[in-house]
Amino acid sequence: MLYRAGVRASSRPLRFLGPLLLTACGASETSPASTPAKSAATAVATATVAPSPPAPPAVASAAPPPAAASAVPVAPPRAPDTLGGVAEGSLDTDVVKALGKPPKAPPPHYDMATGDYVSTWVYPAKGISISMWSKEESGPFKVELMHVYGMSVKTNEGIGLGASVDDVMKAYGAAIDKETSKDGVIGIGPGGEEPDGLAFLFDPKTNKVRWIILGRDWEGWAGPRGKGP
Repeated sequence: MLYRAGVRASSRPLRFLGPLLLTACGASETSPASTPAKSAATAVATATVAPSPPAPPAVASAAPPPAAASAVPVAPPRAPDTLGGVAEGSLDTDVVKALGKPPKAPPPHYDMATGDYVSTWVYPAKGISISMWSKEESGPFKVELMHVYGMSVKTNEGIGLGASVDDVMKAYGAAIDKETSKDGVIGIGPGGEEPDGLAFLFDPKTNKVRWIILGRDWEGWAGPRGKGP
């Protein structure tokens, strides 16, 4: 939020103290030499004080120039996380453009729990499985969750299977969610009960990424201690 500072001109006039002109009363030239000189006290008592000059008109204080706006730097928003060019919410047509037509795409079926029509697209040669959903049986379908267990694709930050913990830390930095990053998993993006974003599952023996999950509520699919689906 920007603030502008201003100063109201003072209405109080400037006051100046006029000089005091003291006129000492001395003896006249015709006074006899024997006339005693006036004491200092008498001189002060009989001195005439010149009237003070009138106070000058009030001068309004000039308002200082407005303060420069103190803009607070705002970090640019992160680009949506992607895997092989596919993001959560990508349309089925976008998935086909990025990965090709899925070799395995069973007809959608109605999910009683969610009220959606769902289907799982599988790319065996690429090591990719994608959960698709739609409110209508005829589509269009959107990406809900994407699993990568092959070496074919990487995230938009260049992280793929075989990456080290340090690689992920350097690539994502402040975007890493501390709440969900535990038990062999590093979570990226919003946490909470249904974390949304990316999850990197690590091999406990090599500390290398062996599984990547993209999408809504990935924590439920990561399995105990990041063992994967």
